[in-house]
Amino acid sequence: MLIFSVSEMPLDNDDPGINMLCAQTLLSQFHRLRPLTTHLCDTPLVQSTRVSPLTYGGVQFTPNQLEEGVEQKYRHLRDSMLWLGILCDMSQSAIQKSPSVLLPGNSGDEKAWDFIRQRTVIFDRSFRILNSSLTPLPADIVVVLLQHASACKTMYFGCINQFRDSLSQRNVDLILDHALKVSDERKRFHGTFDQLLAKCARDFLTMTLESQLNYGKPSL
Repeated sequence: MLIFSVSEMPLDNDDPGINMLCAQTLLSQFHRLRPLTTHLCDTPLVQSTRVSPLTYGGVQFTPNQLEEGVEQKYRHLRDSMLWLGILCDMSQSAIQKSPSVLLPGNSGDEKAWDFIRQRTVIFDRSFRILNSSLTPLPADIVVVLLQHASACKTMYFGCINQFRDSLSQRNVDLILDHALKVSDERKRFHGTFDQLLAKCARDFLTMTLESQLNYGKPSL
């Protein structure tokens, strides 16, 4: 459903609503799988992103270590599923001008956005020095850059969706609060990533095929 919901449609397509229908069907699965959905929605993103891959070979693991490693891998898979859902949810919420399904109200701050803000600050401190570099970005740095930029952009659109939803409540203080968040996230994204993404545009042909595809993905 996710693949169909984000696929480009031919110009002569006579059913432009198929993407939206696929996205709605995808998001509905999170509510049908109630035990999984409950776990995902009750667990902040930060708790599901610390993954230590299992390694085998000559290393011997105790049963507790193996069980913990397997649980970490499942947490990573659950977190990946949630993030894919968030990407689709933010996109559909913006397109349809409807409330978020997975992160209604202000729940996005606690479940995902606060963690992304923290990671963006860490990224900026680590890689801002590259803004003044004239050499192409290393391939592994491009991967990290695109991952963080995508997450930050998704958060930005999530704040825009929150602001739009707040307009219907006619609460001036709430509207101003969300408007400030939108402004802050816009400054965060452009201030952190604009120069580095410009380097990707400049060196597009030298990047790996995977990075070229990720850089060229359509905006939400």
